Amino acid sequence: MKLSKYIHLTYSQENLIDFLVEHHLLVATMNCDNCKEIIDLNEETLLFVCKKKATTEKESNKKSLNAICNFKRNATKGTWFDRLDTDLQTICRLTAYFVMVPRTRQKFLRYETGLSVPTINEWIKYCREVCVYWAKKRSQKLGGPGMTVEIDGAKIGRRKGCDVTKKIKGDWIYGGFERETKRIFIVPVEVGTKESLLKTIKEWINPGTSIVTHFWKTYNCLNDKSFKSLKRKHAYKFIDPKADKIEDGKYINLNFNNYIKVLSYLF
Repeated sequence: MKLSKYIHLTYSQENLIDFLVEHHLLVATMNCDNCKEIIDLNEETLLFVCKKKATTEKESNKKSLNAICNFKRNATKGTWFDRLDTDLQTICRLTAYFVMVPRTRQKFLRYETGLSVPTINEWIKYCREVCVYWAKKRSQKLGGPGMTVEIDGAKIGRRKGCDVTKKIKGDWIYGGFERETKRIFIVPVEVGTKESLLKTIKEWINPGTSIVTHFWKTYNCLNDKSFKSLKRKHAYKFIDPKADKIEDGKYINLNFNNYIKVLSYLF
């Protein structure tokens, strides 16, 4: 879905709720904790309220009374919107801007959402925490004989102001992508260097793997004794990404580079 179409959708509470339910961010029904009755979501209040009537007997004169369950729960409890301190529609727009607009600026978010700076900062922090969790959850050791792993990296951080000549301050991430299975790893490192790349390969790539990265040239790795020793000891194949084909005749696909760059934008 295009960003413009999604933003338009958020201006309809009914359509937005249907979208969130369809994508499992909210649920449309639940069982009452007290009486187990199935309750439908009130889309206006975002509450589940049980109004089931139950007949009970009053002990003093054995008269029957009709009691209402009155169980109540907020539909956002335990969801992405659990910290909701403003309307649902605005937070959905803020989240979409964070994910789909590279290097989203605070001024832009204030203008588009009308939220205060502290609220924006809190939700952006929340979004970043989820991205880190997702990356760690998905990361696993890659490669092996007959497998090809592409490595790329990006600086996490921002320039102060708009001066593109200023160096970005922040940490690095390395990412690995296994072409045959599309499995990945994302690894934070203090600084992007020959040494940190060597450590990443040792820890995250199995012996016998064909490794493709532009860092061979950037760090002049192929003439380095440590890399030569690593290649010999673990039977790695170091592939130049500019080569048209690797040894088995398959074309090299470096689309993962774009993914790493997008991930770095989120921070």
